[in-house]
Amino acid sequence: MLSCSSNPNNSQATHQGKTNTPQVTLSYVNAYLMIGNVTKADEKFQTIQTPELVPGAMLALAKLRALKGDSLGAQQAFMLALDSPSLTALPVSSNLLDYFCQQKMWLALANYGDNLLKSSNDVATNNMTFSLIGQCFFKANEWNKAKYWLTKLDLALPVDSLDYLALARLGIEDKQYTEAEQFILRFEETKNNINAHTLWTALEVYQKLQQPKQVKQIGQNLITLFPSSDYSLVYQEMLKANSHEFNRIVKKEVPLQVKLDIKGMTHIMKKGETLYQLTKLYDVLIADLLRWNPDLVANNIPLGAKIRLFAD
Repeated sequence: MLSCSSNPNNSQATHQGKTNTPQVTLSYVNAYLMIGNVTKADEKFQTIQTPELVPGAMLALAKLRALKGDSLGAQQAFMLALDSPSLTALPVSSNLLDYFCQQKMWLALANYGDNLLKSSNDVATNNMTFSLIGQCFFKANEWNKAKYWLTKLDLALPVDSLDYLALARLGIEDKQYTEAEQFILRFEETKNNINAHTLWTALEVYQKLQQPKQVKQIGQNLITLFPSSDYSLVYQEMLKANSHEFNRIVKKEVPLQVKLDIKGMTHIMKKGETLYQLTKLYDVLIADLLRWNPDLVANNIPLGAKIRLFAD
């Protein structure tokens, strides 16, 4: 009787142990990922059979592949994780989303955002993610995608001051100047940190809003706070330009006489040309030129240098 009564219990315990093993193993994987031990996390993950059937395993695999530098593999695992209806209930770290942003894995970001739109998560949580996704696209000058996500924000709740700045710049892009002015004012009221790129973006907004006093003030802040930044150097180029021309640029929109198609083009620097002049000639942003030419030094461009006018 002892053997009869104990065997079922032992069998049940063994069965339960087998059932729990994938989740227990996954908890070890996540623990190793948290401390950055990629080797141990990888070893543990390899022991999980059919991980695509284990809730949360594909998300862990996405993190693992990201830490290993496999961006395509990370996106693939993340997209599989998105197929799980429970993903929106799982915490997706901002580090993973930042990684997809840095690697320009737009599909992963957009699809996750779409999942959130269908979720029952609280508004504040969704706001944080929409902000992250929108800011990612904004920094990459993907204007339409940035606008799509940033306009999903519930502005009745507090949002990052940079969201207001981005919305102001996007308003300028759409020639919605009244809206842009409202957003730049909210940015000024809530900003808690700045950098050279932030100041330059604000300068562009005020320039289009025909507010030369603010343009001059921000330009001086750029030179004072970030004297070695490319944005400061370009602003100094503006100051050195013909004063009449500078006033025309600051005080009103100056339409280009010719709209050039610069796709795939490069510009060869000639004597006396400056980076600022290229922005006017080709109707491009300073941020674009600096991103497309990472080795560029704004105040030291040699004669004959080839300046890329397009992304990779």
